[in-house]
Amino acid sequence: MKTYGHRANNKLVLRKYLALKNINGLEVDVSVRNNKVVVRHGPSPVVRPSLLGKIMGWIDYRFFYRDPYIRSLSISLEDIFGIVRKRGLELILDVKDINTMARILESNIMLPHNIIFTSKDHFAIRYAKETTNYRALVSIDSLPLSIIDIINDSLADGVSINYGFIEDWLIDLLHSNNYVVYTWIVNDQATACKLEKLGVDAVISDDPKTILYRRCR
Repeated sequence: MKTYGHRANNKLVLRKYLALKNINGLEVDVSVRNNKVVVRHGPSPVVRPSLLGKIMGWIDYRFFYRDPYIRSLSISLEDIFGIVRKRGLELILDVKDINTMARILESNIMLPHNIIFTSKDHFAIRYAKETTNYRALVSIDSLPLSIIDIINDSLADGVSINYGFIEDWLIDLLHSNNYVVYTWIVNDQATACKLEKLGVDAVISDDPKTILYRRCR
């Protein structure tokens, strides 16, 4: 089971992940800001009505979304590409929407061969599959009535799904249709061991060191 470092969106987090010898790859968020493709998730679109809610939303974004809060911590997409090429790592690009996907694919940036695109915008995934040979996964945070239809319609290679929805029947269904299963966000060994036993292909983690050194019974 592969392990990826979640939201390597700033230099501090990236440095922590790169110190791990056995990590399989990185995951970064990509969006468009000021008409430029950047490594950035961005704050939640939910606007809370109360002052306390706004404060809690600000804390949540600053401390858990891992976007660079000062310029010196930011890193360009080109630099990320250079790092994964040098280290031989895989790179999951979590793309915000089809506009961002189009900007990436139509730019003059030379993309590494070992990129995996993910997006909650399934039209973005379909666009990537129709125009490139890169792997792409539909990102799902709720279980649809027909997950196979969604993957088929997106032309995807599989799913990137909240681990809370993983059950043995779902793994069997997806694997029997030759789809890969990536799960997020897995931060403890017990969950990682359970998912590995079920046959999950990869986990995305805020604490990949803990996952890499798991001891499963």
